Amino acid sequence: HDIILIHGAYSVSQMWRSTAIDLVQSTKTTVHAIDIPGFGLSEYPPELLNLTTEEIVTELQEVMYKYMKRLGSSRFVVTGHSFGGFILMLMLAQGSKCKNFIKRCMLIAPAGLFPVGSRWAHLHAILFRMKMISLIAPSLQNQGENLIMRFFKTDLRGSYWLKPMFSDLLQVNIPCTIISGSVDHVFNVEQALLAKTISCKAWKVIIVPLGTHYITSCRHLEQRIVKELQYMLLKPHKYRKMQKEQFNTVKAISTELQNIILPQQYISSM
Repeated sequence: HDIILIHGAYSVSQMWRSTAIDLVQSTKTTVHAIDIPGFGLSEYPPELLNLTTEEIVTELQEVMYKYMKRLGSSRFVVTGHSFGGFILMLMLAQGSKCKNFIKRCMLIAPAGLFPVGSRWAHLHAILFRMKMISLIAPSLQNQGENLIMRFFKTDLRGSYWLKPMFSDLLQVNIPCTIISGSVDHVFNVEQALLAKTISCKAWKVIIVPLGTHYITSCRHLEQRIVKELQYMLLKPHKYRKMQKEQFNTVKAISTELQNIILPQQYISSM
């Protein structure tokens, strides 16, 4: 399996440099880190400006399909962080040709899993609307923000994903790991615990204690990601065995975090 790494909204492929080095040295596999259209070195195709949201989805799926096909492999482990997780979920959706290439996947604090975003995500969405996001995210090209905001609806009460992917993800039958930090202010721990509560058998949800949203500034979160990707590269029967061995530990951590972090009214509603 080759590994494909997809960055988030305020970053570029360079964010994966340390992760990629660790993976290459420990697994001897090939790692591909890409720039989403409109970010880093990837141009934003002008034709996307005139497309509907659904047409953009189809175009992004086609771009990723052509990329994986050009690499010449039919077996990929794909990882997406934040908005990159949303791109990965689009690749796994019904009707996407990409999913035939993806054998295992990892979603790290994925944006767009549920309809309602966090307050921090709402603030960033407002900055997008005011054309001020480049002040805090210089990695974005002029059109990069346009791609993200085609999937957002923002008002004074909050921000909402126009295409939440949770129901689509439930149809995915390949091994899928969701990783979130316990102090992530974008994909908060409540969303991770909700995903764990109603996840299917192919899922594994991991909450990293004191993990933040930003991988490059949270070394123990990055180490946990690398470790899980190493597991994913094992042969299927070994990977399933490893999942069972970790289940009780992960469950205990999740229960402890739920008791400490979640508001009482949220616990009673679950």
